[in-house]
Amino acid sequence: MAPVTNPRGRLPQRVYWVRRGVVVLVALALVFGIGKLLGGTGSDPSAADTASTTAAQQPTDSKAVLPMGPTAPVGTTRKKQ
Repeated sequence: MAPVTNPRGRLPQRVYWVRRGVVVLVALALVFGIGKLLGGTGSDPSAADTASTTAAQQPTDSKAVLPMGPTAPVGTTRKKQ
């Protein structure tokens, strides 16, 4: 009885292309899956959100009181009244 697990000769060319396609699809699925697991969305915050947060952080009044202590930005001092 001849073993069925060792066929003789080469397989058709289509078989090799299907195998290559499967390998490429598995590689893409792994890259996509790992990217999703790491939480990467690939989108940047919109310019409107960035502009609004920047404007909110800057005081609009020139007489604004700056905080003193460990939370004060470096190089700022409060004016004495």
